[in-house]
Formats: sequence, C-alpha cells, structure tokens
Amino acid sequence: MASSGIHRRRPSQKCPPPSQSQAGRTILDTTCGAAVVCIGYDNLRVKQAMVDQIDKFSYCNSMFFSHPVGEALTAKLVGGTGGVMLRAYIMPSGSEAMEAAMNGTSILHGSQPTNSPAKSTLLPTKALITTQHWVRSRWAAMSRGGVSVDMLLPNIARVSPCNAYRGLSPGQTVEQYVEQLADELDSKFQELGPTTVCAFVSEPVVGAAPGCVPAVPGYFKAT
Repeated sequence: MASSGIHRRRPSQKCPPPSQSQAGRTILDTTCGAAVVCIGYDNLRVKQAMVDQIDKFSYCNSMFFSHPVGEALTAKLVGGTGGVMLRAYIMPSGSEAMEAAMNGTSILHGSQPTNSPAKSTLLPTKALITTQHWVRSRWAAMSRGGVSVDMLLPNIARVSPCNAYRGLSPGQTVEQYVEQLADELDSKFQELGPTTVCAFVSEPVVGAAPGCVPAVPGYFKAT
C-alpha cells in the first residue's frame, strides 16, 4: 500500500534489533533517536509511566494555567542547575524551543533604549552567534543549522561546536581545545561588533548522532 506520509520509505521495525536487510546486512539499530537508544525498545516502565501520566492529567495550555505535573517537572529542571537558572519553559520539540528562545531574545534586546550599548535585536540587522545543529523544522531553527536557503535569516553567525570527537586535533589537550573555541568565539564577537550580538547559542549535548556527548570540561565557563 502506498504511503501518505512524508518520511523514509522503509517499513517500521516489527521486532527489536538486530534486524536483517535484504542485502544480508545485520542492523543493530535503524531508528536511533537518542531517547530510544538510551531507554530501549518496548520498555514496560516507560509505557506504564505514559499511561499513568495520561490518567493523572492529559493536557493544559501553560500559557493560561499551571498544573502539578508541569510544576514538578520545571522544579526538577531548575533544581538541577544548582541555582544558575530560575525558570523553565516547556516546549513540545527542539525546533519550537529554539524558535521561542530566539523570539524571546529578540523581544528582550529590542526593548532596550535605542542609545543603550546593549541595544540589539535578531531582526533586521543584528546577529546571533551559534554553533551548528540539526533542529530544522522552523525557519529560525533552520537558520541556525546553516542550510543554504534564500528565505532564511541572514544574520546568523556560526562558530565551531564543542565536539571533541570531531574537533580535537591529534596531540591537542582538552584545555587547548577549549582555548581554541573560546578564541574563535571572541574573534566572531569582535568581527560583528560586540553590541550587535544579542545571544550565543550552543548545545549542551553535541549532535543528533551521538546523542549523549557533553561539551568538554571548562567549555561553557570559557565561552
């Protein structure tokens, strides 16, 4: 039967990995979303937790009402930052979260007095510095990813991500690698003009492929 969906034209897994391709290859995992790889397939605890959650509370628009489930989750997220963050905003996907963060940054900096040194906005002329990433379901998020499409936001500047697996040179220490990335970011600020940059965006966990690789020690403090 022909598919009506926009997705890969491959059948879904009918059994847990490994599976065998028609060419005889053994495939350990053909749908490696980060959470799936970490948790496993058909996990009974996860399924039961989903059912229990729906029984307790199904949906509420957080723009209008709070609810105990959301309050408990945000308290846990904020508590995990050791007091660095005060609030958490829950979004359905990485694309929407990135879009909301960029919109909020634009509004915040756009509200600064015109003569303020901190005056900067995302649109139409000010810049956002970002590392490359792969959340691409929305225009602003796609602009971060570096896809070459004319309609995307033009004022996105890019620096190298902190990915030691790809970026650490042979013989280079972690400290030297952090210094290299920090110098690159500082150079980009100077190139654009410090007062024209409204934000720097970097992913705490690198890349969609590994899904579990944090930045090297000292990176976020240095940047």
